[in-house]
Amino acid sequence: GIASFLRWRDWGPGKIPVFFTLLAYIALAERNISARYLLDFLLFIFFAIVQSALGYVVNDWGDRKIDRLHGKKNAFDHHPGSAGLLRLSLLACIALLSGLPFVLRPIFLPLWAGWIFITCAYSLKPLRLKERGIWGLGVSSLAQWTLPMLIAFSAMERFGHGDMAVFAIANSISGATLEIAHQRHDRTKDLSTGTETFGARVVPKKLDRLY
Repeated sequence: GIASFLRWRDWGPGKIPVFFTLLAYIALAERNISARYLLDFLLFIFFAIVQSALGYVVNDWGDRKIDRLHGKKNAFDHHPGSAGLLRLSLLACIALLSGLPFVLRPIFLPLWAGWIFITCAYSLKPLRLKERGIWGLGVSSLAQWTLPMLIAFSAMERFGHGDMAVFAIANSISGATLEIAHQRHDRTKDLSTGTETFGARVVPKKLDRLY
């Protein structure tokens, strides 16, 4: 189904409530409960859902071969070749449209463009940073938590305040922790296929201490 292809269970329950909370906080901080803010709120939640889905599906596209070797589920298991590429292209078009309401907000466009670049660089060749040790760990946290926080503050026109830094730092640390946990879980499989993630390069005791 669509939810399975978009990998909703892998990111929806963990990410979308964070954005609901963040946007509710901004409404309180700005003392803004106007109809325009409510519309922006709903549009941004849709934007966050589509961008999150795109990030995970792009990662699955880059992981097709490795996931088969690992015996892991992949969004393209039942949509190989051109059928899968067509679905990915359609999702990318929807993701592009979802960001249009915010492109004139200060800093939004360069932040969004940066997110798109590092998301692709993390998952896809020739860069595929997820297999470049500590770079993969840092970029994953940046793509999944740091930039999305900054993008949300930009879209809601509260970019540059001190609370933005607090949210970005806290969520970056949390995101890095989750990524380390994920790499700890996949360490044995990554070693078996020569996938040089940070978790595969570091000895287990050091990885456990860092976690």
